[in-house]
Amino acid sequence: MIQPYSIIKKCNYNSNYKCFEEIYKILYIHWTKLHNNKYIDEPELQFGLDSVLVVDILRRLFMKDSAISGVSGKLPTITYKKFLYHTIVHKLMKKTSKSFNKFLEILFMSILEENAITGIIKLNNRCKFDKKIIQHKKNLLNLSSGTKDLYTISNSDIINIIIKHRQSNKK
Repeated sequence: MIQPYSIIKKCNYNSNYKCFEEIYKILYIHWTKLHNNKYIDEPELQFGLDSVLVVDILRRLFMKDSAISGVSGKLPTITYKKFLYHTIVHKLMKKTSKSFNKFLEILFMSILEENAITGIIKLNNRCKFDKKIIQHKKNLLNLSSGTKDLYTISNSDIINIIIKHRQSNKK
């Protein structure tokens, strides 16, 4: 069972590097335990089921009620944008194991996407922080400067980077 309480403690007032690393640590330790347990037939399915406790915490961290007239539902927060950036810089730009890449793929595709913790965030080429995201995305996905998708960030970008890494490692 996942114990999300340290995520709440580390992320309560400050969503920064330590908060994001705690999220990854808690989830990846559980992922590894499930994959090492010979009595669990489908560890990825079990991981999705066990992540329910964490999903609520992530939703509160990464999504907010819309303040835009005519738009209902939740929109991504700046914390979500920082988490995507953290994932690109501190996870995807480093050499990682196949297991960790699969973990990231399941986290973004199944846990976050399927629980509506997602959104497309526009990036501003004049903002220093956004410029960093654009540059990393451009390099990791081999996008040209004129590409429309270069100026947004979403879960799909993370998944595409993971898939691109997997394909390039097969060559």
